[in-house]
Amino acid sequence: MATSAWRAKDGFEAAFHAVAGAMPHLVWTLSNDGSTEWLSEHASAFAAPLISSVWDWIALVHPDDVVDASVAWNHALANRTPFDGEVRLRLVDGMYRWHSIHAEPTADASDHFVRWIATAIDIDGARMASDSMRFQSDLLAAAGQAIVAVALDRTVIYWNRAAEVVYGWSADEAIGRLSTELIRREEGPEVLESMVAAMLEGESWTGEYNVTTRDGRSITVFVTNTPMFDAAGDLVAVIGSSIDVTERK
Repeated sequence: MATSAWRAKDGFEAAFHAVAGAMPHLVWTLSNDGSTEWLSEHASAFAAPLISSVWDWIALVHPDDVVDASVAWNHALANRTPFDGEVRLRLVDGMYRWHSIHAEPTADASDHFVRWIATAIDIDGARMASDSMRFQSDLLAAAGQAIVAVALDRTVIYWNRAAEVVYGWSADEAIGRLSTELIRREEGPEVLESMVAAMLEGESWTGEYNVTTRDGRSITVFVTNTPMFDAAGDLVAVIGSSIDVTERK
């Protein structure tokens, strides 16, 4: 069943075209069978060299995305349910950029299907940033050194796989708990005091100390703690990397 109200009288359709045409996104409308009825200026410019008289947006989808997109779109058409998807669309220069596409079935006052309204928003930059962040996160997770990030209240906010091996706590168990409960240093307070002094000066701290692991073992770790600042220059967290050097002693 169509889900949005559509009023084609009293100049509504003309107003819709004016508003949609002013949007920086691709906007188009489709008939019951999915054929394009109207394209916004941005959509027309986006696809002009690639089409003849009819714009089939599926034809612009990257070959690696087209099967899943076609199946989902055909399902939406058959059931008149909203369509949502992220696909790479071909630009006029032949390059592809990620777009978030939403198509909504619309109805008139009597709840009779009228047409589809579709939009495509360029999310390529966001996808690239997300992929980059995911890659960096995967690198940290796969790093051979135990990497732990701690907020100023000493709460653990990051704990990678190597930290699980070295200290014996899983990430699920560690995140949200106090680091002092998980990494139990055996030295006196002077070690902590020197760390804090270095962080407040915006400097890294490097050294060795003994800790007790979850299973009660005493190990020696070589640690580098690095302060992390926000855009205003305020200290917000400390990132520590450590390796077990017990066998080197």
